[in-house]
Amino acid sequence: MSGSELLPRTRLEQLVRQLRRTRAEFQRDFIRTADQLDERISVSTRHVARWMAGNLGGLPYPAACRVLEKMFGESAERLFGPPDPARRIEVATLEVLGSVDDPAVQREVAMAASESAHFGQFAEQSNVGPHTLEQFRADLVRIVTTYPNRPVYPLFVEVRALRNRAFELLEGRQYPDQSRELYLVAGALCGVLANASFDLGWLPAAETHARTAFLCAELAGNNALRAWCTGHAEPGGLLGRAAPHRRRAGGGRLALCPGDRDGPGPVGLDRGPGARPDARPARNPERAGSC
Repeated sequence: MSGSELLPRTRLEQLVRQLRRTRAEFQRDFIRTADQLDERISVSTRHVARWMAGNLGGLPYPAACRVLEKMFGESAERLFGPPDPARRIEVATLEVLGSVDDPAVQREVAMAASESAHFGQFAEQSNVGPHTLEQFRADLVRIVTTYPNRPVYPLFVEVRALRNRAFELLEGRQYPDQSRELYLVAGALCGVLANASFDLGWLPAAETHARTAFLCAELAGNNALRAWCTGHAEPGGLLGRAAPHRRRAGGGRLALCPGDRDGPGPVGLDRGPGARPDARPARNPERAGSC
């Protein structure tokens, strides 16, 4: 680590270092202070980097200046000016000496290691575990297996609650493989809701669920779910009116095998003529006559 890398470029960067705050922590502190001041402003990681480096044509927006002045007790002009001269002398001396035993060098090295450790803790966080994913799979198998023999509306309510749980988890942090599996779960549940909405006579809602299921299939990279959605989300495909769509989707069979990206899984949801004897006619009069 050279002396030039240790040298803060602005007073703002100097204060953040002295407080031993990482840039991510500074960003959170800024948002928290803005909320306290009732300032409707936030800062991105890119803007934080520019602020620290002083790569600005002037000062930030007035609201941002007010928040920074509240945080550090110094004027915005001072914060975006050069660092404190005493700090410059200290670092310049270290650059000349180049001593790894100097306490200031050791503090900077320790701070850098702490920042890396903090990021590692952040990166390894996950709100999903193997048990959660296994339970999702078990619930999906149970729902799809019992679908033809259950009343539609109670099942619809249960599936909706399960889908919402998957959506909530996706708003958090997971490992990439866990996110893909959650997207597959959410897409499969949207597919079940599409079938249930159709059985309840709500074609527009069914098509919306099918389109969301296709988006989840794309994010999960699952070809079986893509194929099912292609045959159900396109115009005419949901009601099984277009034979090419039915053939392409494998007869409307929805695969629910998370580990399979190329073909149908062991559990499926059949959507074909006469699949549910209690299915009601669609509420769209223009389409109801052609299904």
